[in-house]
Amino acid sequence: MSWLAAHIDDLSRANEGVVLTRHLVQSGLSDSELRRVRRGLHRLCRGAYSLQAPKNAQERHRLVARATIQRYGTDVALSHVSAAITHGLPIWDADLSRVHLTGITEHQVRRGFRHEIHSHIGPLDGNDLAEVSGIPVTGLARTAVDCARQLPLTQAVAVLDAALNRGGIDLESLEERVARLSGCEGVSRARTVVRLADAAAESPGETRTRLILRSAGLTLLPQQEIRDADDRFIARVDFLVDGTSVVVEFDGREKYRLSGDVEQAHWSEKGRQMLLERAGYRVVRVVWADLARPTHLIEMVMTAIDPSVPYERHPRSAPVAWPLV
Repeated sequence: MSWLAAHIDDLSRANEGVVLTRHLVQSGLSDSELRRVRRGLHRLCRGAYSLQAPKNAQERHRLVARATIQRYGTDVALSHVSAAITHGLPIWDADLSRVHLTGITEHQVRRGFRHEIHSHIGPLDGNDLAEVSGIPVTGLARTAVDCARQLPLTQAVAVLDAALNRGGIDLESLEERVARLSGCEGVSRARTVVRLADAAAESPGETRTRLILRSAGLTLLPQQEIRDADDRFIARVDFLVDGTSVVVEFDGREKYRLSGDVEQAHWSEKGRQMLLERAGYRVVRVVWADLARPTHLIEMVMTAIDPSVPYERHPRSAPVAWPLV
């Protein structure tokens, strides 16, 4: 590796994957060296590059947001979905074409849309600010509430679930924040999102599963410990349908990758399910494809509750509140 390649690699590592033109210039590179270097990099936005193309839209947004905020001084922070991604909160199927910034006054940022930036004006006191890898962002609670006001309902609940699950904030503090926003845009949606949030959710898939089944009138008990007749621990399950012996498990790919041995993880899960079934539980496994078919998912669970009763005549069934999902 040449000294120049090694130097660029160091710049990228020091700035969480972002290489800024101004840092290259400060390194003393000539114009011809700058042109040659930039041809070998992936352009993110004006004056910013990465060593290679980001692996997905979320990673690209994180890098672009980092590069963008570094053009600003104090009293400006990444906010909304940009802060959520920087905090590592789950964002999917959302508009990531603009970086969101919040400043205290119009002197810091110009309110509205400009150059792929969505600027917001609002107070940023000590409780509203945090720092992630040297970058100013709105704090976890402020970010969660901002997303609750802006994102579609399911995505917003997933963000709040993840923020609550991480710890350091609670539902009461979020409710207080929303109450102080009375009359502001999106506050009604935020109240609904906070009401639906649950710190027990461990993934966006669990959040979506819970919301879909809740829309059918089912109550799910999250992260339940299941024991056999001799009070021996069998498993901790994602959900137990209240008042039944039906277990609902969301199966995402990451669940099997965590152990490092996917094949062994599958066998362990198979043995776990066998023990649950021997103890009298019926297990409904949910995958991402099921979440795109809410009625199908509801029918799966209703059938597990009582196979003899068609879903539409099931005593537990209720009209599906489709706006909820």
